[in-house]
Amino acid sequence: MNAAIRETSFGKMLSIDWQGERTTELLRFDSKGKPHEHDRWEHCVVLRGSGRIIIFQVAFRVRKGDILSIPPGKTHWMDPDLKLGEPFEILLWYSDEPVKLWSPQP
Repeated sequence: MNAAIRETSFGKMLSIDWQGERTTELLRFDSKGKPHEHDRWEHCVVLRGSGRIIIFQVAFRVRKGDILSIPPGKTHWMDPDLKLGEPFEILLWYSDEPVKLWSPQP
């Protein structure tokens, strides 16, 4: 396992690679991200703050606690609400399959 923190065009990224493959990232946005895409599913959990995740020109407003999955091959980027004064942080991981979300009833 390899982990590295680096400065990016949008802020900071902690990336974790497992067996030579990128599996997980913790992102902190200080500015808008750039459009990009991946060949795997990208699953995002908003840890702090709020903003928009734009997927193929459709904007999804997200905030702390929200979970969003981005299909492979879809152009997307993140746009933080920096005016609110709270950092926009997202934990994400990549997989070959969509996530099944289970929420037990009380």
